[in-house]
Amino acid sequence: MYGWMNIMKFSCAFIDEQFLIFGMAFTRTRFRLKQVILKRQNEHWATSGRSLITRDVQKITEVFTIRFALFVIHKLEEEFRKHSVEESRVESNPLQLKNDTFEELAVAYGRLRKHAKLSESRGHTFSTLAFGIKSRVMLTSPSHASQAVEAISDELSDEPLNVLDTCHKDICSIQTMKNATYNPKTDTYLTSKENAFIQTVHPRYSLIAYQKAKPYFTFETMKRKTATKLIDVKQNYDQNAKNLWYLLLNQQFTLAIHVHNQELFPFDTPFTKSNFWDQT
Repeated sequence: MYGWMNIMKFSCAFIDEQFLIFGMAFTRTRFRLKQVILKRQNEHWATSGRSLITRDVQKITEVFTIRFALFVIHKLEEEFRKHSVEESRVESNPLQLKNDTFEELAVAYGRLRKHAKLSESRGHTFSTLAFGIKSRVMLTSPSHASQAVEAISDELSDEPLNVLDTCHKDICSIQTMKNATYNPKTDTYLTSKENAFIQTVHPRYSLIAYQKAKPYFTFETMKRKTATKLIDVKQNYDQNAKNLWYLLLNQQFTLAIHVHNQELFPFDTPFTKSNFWDQT
């Protein structure tokens, strides 16, 4: 079984309030879950290998995403040294965001979630899982917030766009997720998930963040041996499968925004070079 991960990151930072540096990084990673061939049985080879469960996805995406984030940080440090820029001169919080903003972001996007328990994940197995999460964080003046929302109007559905555009409070946020629909032609379950957040953090600045994805999955077709042949056994999208799917999506969304925007989540345990490699 093979898998792909495509990750793109764009970042920028102020230096002494005079210069703005920016960079873009992109990676495409391929991984393979191995199976072990045991012996030939009649017309096929018997294999041994655990099926794909949600816990596998959590661990795989976490490893590659964090490695990529650390790689980008390393390259940024190299650029600093190349141009004789001290890292201490790079402002990590140029807007001087307050703790209440960090706390509101933590409420809106959650803490980094632990992996699902192995015993819970084993209830359902998958042949395909795909996410395609897009995360955006931007700054604008409160007077131009509506124009910024209009610029992203083709990326979000009406409900989160309306929350961003009509927010009359200091903070507004929303999270939506549609129930999974089944496509019998592709044997695929498809859903969509969005969230949006806006806060006036300063008379001159509004912070806007949002995420969107149209994830989907396909159950693995199980095999069961009868007295005369092997038959296919279909899995059902029951309440347990629904809970696993929702937990996985929430974890993936939180991971996507935390890893690439650590400065917005200072109260969460950051992934540094030392403590990450100790975990893997």
